[in-house]
This record gives sequence, structure tokens and C-alpha cells, in this order.
Amino acid sequence: LSIRRQRQMCIRDSLAPKVLVLMGRPAASAVLGTDQAISRLRGKLHETEVGGKKIPVIVTYHPSYLLRNLADKEKCWHDLLFVKRTLKAAEAA
Repeated sequence: LSIRRQRQMCIRDSLAPKVLVLMGRPAASAVLGTDQAISRLRGKLHETEVGGKKIPVIVTYHPSYLLRNLADKEKCWHDLLFVKRTLKAAEAA
């Protein structure tokens, strides 16, 4: 199976996520199909489609990166707050 097909099966067979949080470049690359840096991807709402359903995607830093780069923990915190706002908006819709 291709990576794209495996991704679709994993997401579809999971608990039907309201938001996907991708932590790190490998996850972002696999799901979004891009090689852009995390710093360029974070802070924006992305989308992926699985089984005909659009799922919001938020990209942030991988935890191991944050252990080596403590200054970016604040950015990750803002990303998680963005996840929270996105979930609230999804529930309201």
C-alpha cells in the first residue's frame, strides 16, 4: 500500500478525528505531502481529505525538538491553543 492509502486507512479507521495535530516534519510530510519547514506550516489551518470528509490539520513541533530548543516551547503552546479554538469551532458547527 502507498503511504497515502495507509494514511487514509489509519485516519478513517480511528475515532473519526475532529482535528489532526501533526507533530514534526515527517508527520506533516506524510499527511500534507509537503517538504516545507515546520516553521512555515505552523500557525495555519490545513486540511486533509479522508473518505470524502475534510479534516482540519494543525502542524506543530515534535516533542523531541522542543527538548533541544526550549525557546520554541512557547510557539508550541500557541499551536495547542489554536487546536483548542479549532475544536471549539468544530463543535459549534
